[in-house]
Amino acid sequence: NGWAAALDGADALVHFSAVNPYPNADWSESAQSMDHGFNVFQAACLRGVRRVVFATSNHVMGQYKEDLDLGAGMLRPDLPPKVGTPFRDPVVLASSGDAIAYAAAKLAMERNAACLAAFHAPRTTFVCLRIGWCQPGENSPSTLSAAGSPPEFQTDTGAAAEARRGDDAVDEDWFRGMWLSNRDFLSYFERALTVDVPSEWNLSSEAS
Repeated sequence: NGWAAALDGADALVHFSAVNPYPNADWSESAQSMDHGFNVFQAACLRGVRRVVFATSNHVMGQYKEDLDLGAGMLRPDLPPKVGTPFRDPVVLASSGDAIAYAAAKLAMERNAACLAAFHAPRTTFVCLRIGWCQPGENSPSTLSAAGSPPEFQTDTGAAAEARRGDDAVDEDWFRGMWLSNRDFLSYFERALTVDVPSEWNLSSEAS
């Protein structure tokens, strides 16, 4: 079909797309994201695209936020996934979402990438980058907040800001630790296009 033919002769594919790319994605949107991700990966393999780079998410490991004994450098990609990043403040949680459905789609596509790579490497190899927290625009660490999503992408619950309650400190520390600068974002993806993959696929976590 038309969209798949666009991959004919392509050397590499970078997949960012999600039906709803924010933590308030629902399960219908999650399922649709899985479907089109699976189709794109399969089409890339069938057309012999050399490298597929998948923008997955730190939300795949988000529930480690509550593991306060987890120190710097200990959140490794080889740990079992804990999808979603529920906020401690119930008002923020209602507006920003818990990222469980969103992260489930990302995890499913990571596993699909691993499966396809086992069959199609070395002709087609996969690199999956678990992206840290990026904001639209200047993406300054000073504008990160425990709300996670920018206001324009939050669900309007009608709750006043002063109704917020709970411990934001853990959430703020988590998001600040996950911050990924625009410069590093570009650098990681440029490198992912050419880096040697030790096996059929590679999974890593990206933050600044």
